[in-house]
Amino acid sequence: MEHIIASIVKEISDFMKDFGLITGFLLVVLESLIPMLPLSAFVMLNVISYGKILGIIVSWIGTVIGSILAFSIVRKFKGYYLRKTNKEIIRFSKRLNNISIPSIAIIFSIPFAPSFAINIGAGLSNISKNKYIISLIIGKLPMIVFWALIGKNVIESIKEPIILVKIFIMILLTYIVSKILNKVLKLEEL
Repeated sequence: MEHIIASIVKEISDFMKDFGLITGFLLVVLESLIPMLPLSAFVMLNVISYGKILGIIVSWIGTVIGSILAFSIVRKFKGYYLRKTNKEIIRFSKRLNNISIPSIAIIFSIPFAPSFAINIGAGLSNISKNKYIISLIIGKLPMIVFWALIGKNVIESIKEPIILVKIFIMILLTYIVSKILNKVLKLEEL
């Protein structure tokens, strides 16, 4: 079974290499718009296809742009989404109105948080677009790094706790950077 999975991953990776970075980028953008798609698998494929650094960068830019698209679509059709969206997401969106940039960035950095629901909630809230984008840019990087490190080999990551320590440090740094930016740029007024 492991051999079959490795063969499939190699075929997909070769296909992605043939078509260039745009393939990996579009996969991640699509994942932001279609919640059933697996971000972890796309990040892993980008890392395998383009290398760790380039794979992380392509995945991060793709998820940021895809999330901004999802946020903008919901914001544009807010009335429709308010009628059709789950009450839990609407309650979450009301909480986002008063939440700080560091807190939103932390929410985005949690690998298992439902990004699509966060994007919908933010689109339905009264949060400013700038506050949303700054939180998104800061918060998505550690989440993408998490999937790049863990997604490549889950069992290896569990055997090497240093990987989990690095991820915890990245999430902590996310919080610190967002706090500093919040104070320096006075982003609470956004």
